Amino acid sequence: MSGASETQLTQNTDFDIVDARWSPDGKWIVYASDEGFDSHNNRNYDIWLMTANGSQRTQLTTNGSRDDSPCWDHEGKTVYFRSNRGGAWNIWRFQPILPAE
Repeated sequence: MSGASETQLTQNTDFDIVDARWSPDGKWIVYASDEGFDSHNNRNYDIWLMTANGSQRTQLTTNGSRDDSPCWDHEGKTVYFRSNRGGAWNIWRFQPILPAE
């Protein structure tokens, strides 16, 4: 792979995007980003989703704690992530409602 066909999927200068993971079917990318704000108007890492071409960015979690390190189960139905909700780091999961493609 020469890198000649690289395509930038996100356009931002104000926030960070980390921990991007492909869905097993290759249609979605789940990631963590501090694009959103918490209830005190501070940047906060939550779990986000976008299509493989970078469109339909959707915020999946909206919690005042840090949510990061998302990954899919092998069937692509459940997203697991790390969060410090309640003051302690634990593993959480949910089944996202995927937008129509």
